[in-house]
Amino acid sequence: MTIVLAIDAATKVGFALGEAGKAPRSWSQRLKDGDDDPERAFKKLGITLRDLFMVEKPDLVIVEAPIQMGAMIEADSAAPRGFKFKSNPETIYLLTGLVAGVFTICGPYGIRCRKANVQAVRKHVVGKARPADPKKAVLERCWQIAYLPRDCRDDNRADAIALHIWASDHLCKPATRELHLMQEQA
Repeated sequence: MTIVLAIDAATKVGFALGEAGKAPRSWSQRLKDGDDDPERAFKKLGITLRDLFMVEKPDLVIVEAPIQMGAMIEADSAAPRGFKFKSNPETIYLLTGLVAGVFTICGPYGIRCRKANVQAVRKHVVGKARPADPKKAVLERCWQIAYLPRDCRDDNRADAIALHIWASDHLCKPATRELHLMQEQA
């Protein structure tokens, strides 16, 4: 039995915790308010994981990989450096810092930690890497398989559940067993 903790890292972080291949319990937590420094979110996530690991130690933590830097910038000849950010630099700092923080906290606890590409997760869970409305598609899939109550519209929880499903299917496959009869291999 492999226990997986899936984390959709953002200002409001989604968690999904449970046995691989089964419906996880899920929840979300706001790490900072709009005007707070990103460092507040780093600290709050660290405290949350520390406290969680004191009670339940997962075998695997899976976190959504931050978007690659190249996808966050675009060419702009009018900009001083010849490019501009599509995302706010503070957001980029927050997201990459949260993912780095997850790896940093897992290390001393000896917990295996991996990151997953959001498009790979969506393709696996909803059938398309880039659905027209990704948040809605993931929510609908979580409702369809009854991993999330129909009245819940928390896309952070749904994204964490999708990560849990992906990790269960890609990183937690049972080991192949060999059949041994009278000292021979099958």
